[in-house]
Amino acid sequence: MRGTNSYQRFPFPKIRRSSIDAGKLSQHKHVVHGLLEIDVSSVMSFVHTFKKEHGEKLSITAILVHALAQAIERHPEMHAYLDWRNRLVIFDQVNIVAMTEVDYQGTKVPVPFLFKDVNQSTLLEIHSKLRQVQASPVDQGILKQFRWFYRLPGFGRRLISRMVMKFPTYFRHYSSAVMVTPIGMFGNQPGWGIPSSTFTTTITVGSIFKKPWVVDHRILPRDILHLTVSINHDIVDGAPATRFMRDLVEILQSLHSSQLESVMGTSVPQY
Repeated sequence: MRGTNSYQRFPFPKIRRSSIDAGKLSQHKHVVHGLLEIDVSSVMSFVHTFKKEHGEKLSITAILVHALAQAIERHPEMHAYLDWRNRLVIFDQVNIVAMTEVDYQGTKVPVPFLFKDVNQSTLLEIHSKLRQVQASPVDQGILKQFRWFYRLPGFGRRLISRMVMKFPTYFRHYSSAVMVTPIGMFGNQPGWGIPSSTFTTTITVGSIFKKPWVVDHRILPRDILHLTVSINHDIVDGAPATRFMRDLVEILQSLHSSQLESVMGTSVPQY
């Protein structure tokens, strides 16, 4: 019979050390957060129909990455870097880091994946790549590539990270100024996530919850996405950030079935 002091020990996944580092590195950044509610009923209708017709769930994260890349093309300052000489560096091509949960050695761990030149990728390409990572993260080289890095002591990892982030032309080969994290997509209640972040722009995906919504002067039940947009105020001012959020909402709400089916090769009735 177990006593009152019984317990179990489990190994702490080395890749989780990146979350600890991110929390410490973000302490001196001035981040502002915007809490958004977005009607994504048309998107969700297409996702359900696509699964019914093809037996596979279309990744909401992939759709968000696709929409985010379009919004950043309109507002390139949202993926700006600050280099070691305090100059803003803005690349023509958009890189986005997306966090996804994978099974690794019997443990579910969050894994970052870098989508390079994502503004030139189709939604189908983004979705397919994300599913490959989830199915076989080691084969994609994500965990293996940084295995040595996570064995370093914390102060060493953070020192290297601070130095590398000051050289954007090198840093962007391994990371990005933009991150999407679906931290709240697994909840069944409406809510937002507030991250600690080292990125210029961080998109935290909250829950998708059905709410009453005003549509054409009528109150209807709609699928509402709770989205947090976190901006590094040291790099981006409030007015550009507001215009970026306005356009991101517009892009997501305008992703009607006709646009999605032209990308994915299927059809769905209007919602």
